[in-house]
Amino acid sequence: MFPGLIIKLLFGLFPVPPSEAIIMDEYGQHLEGLIGPYNEGFPLALACEGEGGDPSPAVCWLRNAELLDDSYYITPQGFPRNELLLSSLKRTDLMSSLTCQVSNSNLSAPVTSTVVIDMNLKPTEVHITTACRDHPHNKHDNQRNLSCKGDNPQLPDSILEDTWVLDIHFPPELEVKINKPVPVFEGTDVQLSCISQAHPPIVQLQWLKDGQ
Repeated sequence: MFPGLIIKLLFGLFPVPPSEAIIMDEYGQHLEGLIGPYNEGFPLALACEGEGGDPSPAVCWLRNAELLDDSYYITPQGFPRNELLLSSLKRTDLMSSLTCQVSNSNLSAPVTSTVVIDMNLKPTEVHITTACRDHPHNKHDNQRNLSCKGDNPQLPDSILEDTWVLDIHFPPELEVKINKPVPVFEGTDVQLSCISQAHPPIVQLQWLKDGQ
């Protein structure tokens, strides 16, 4: 047997490991490291292709080192490809790692590439606190709305709002009105009205003449 034939046969017994795992977005842009930010609640589509290797390698996705998807197919160009769709990103996906693993043998370590998801998150709670209430108010603010709003300008429909109806207490203010023009002539009947403004409302009014 010829030496060259022996070498060829020996190489045929051992698989050639893949050379690269390539992660890309839906537009074919290559990705690595920190990616995004992507919006909470929006889908994220990624693809990974393996390059090199004999026999053709398998391609799988891991999320935080746990198997996420091991389905793949061979493209017309002969590359193994696994397409991953996260239909709705959740808050728990923030800073999670997605690893594409390409391998064709237990005899060599798999080739990997990893991305980390950065996200825009919606506010979850908005509350009026003591600090927000530390603002002087007057009687004209009584029963008006005090609102505190929070939102992420990068996200549509992310506004949260907390609203209080102000309950402002203030002492009585009195105004006396007369139904005739002043001065009033002796013997003329007049009607006096006492108008009060207070919160809480006063419960009793008294008329006094010369202090009695």
